[in-house]
Amino acid sequence: MRKLLVLIVAATLIPMAAFAGERAGKHGRMDFFKNLGLNKEQITEVKKLHLQNRRERVKLRSETELKQIDFQEELQKPQWDKKVLDQLIEEIGELAAKKKKMKLGNHVKIMTILTPEQKEKMVEQMGVRMFGGGGGGRKAEDRGRKAENSRQ
Repeated sequence: MRKLLVLIVAATLIPMAAFAGERAGKHGRMDFFKNLGLNKEQITEVKKLHLQNRRERVKLRSETELKQIDFQEELQKPQWDKKVLDQLIEEIGELAAKKKKMKLGNHVKIMTILTPEQKEKMVEQMGVRMFGGGGGGRKAEDRGRKAENSRQ
């Protein structure tokens, strides 16, 4: 029962969090690429990739939301069909995995556009975050240093 409650809460909160995160990062992304010193051709290619990726994200987000609505609808029935719920959970998980795979694939495509120096700078700026990890970059290093200093 607790597991089901967690799924219900997650099914309703995930789309809101995704939307909020999507809105927050748009301006910083282009500033990030400007800091890499891209030439005009690279900027054009990155923008093209960004638009392609955005189209796919919109499709995946809408598919996910529709599955979550189906899930919520099933939960509102007096008698739940566990097979239907399990299937919807599986499909929502597959869509999340597809989104993650697409995100990582986009990072790889962007890296193929960059010069070795730009790649190095990008990895330095993004750190672990680029590959789906939390934190990363300089902020994580700063937190580590602060933690070491506080122990001394």
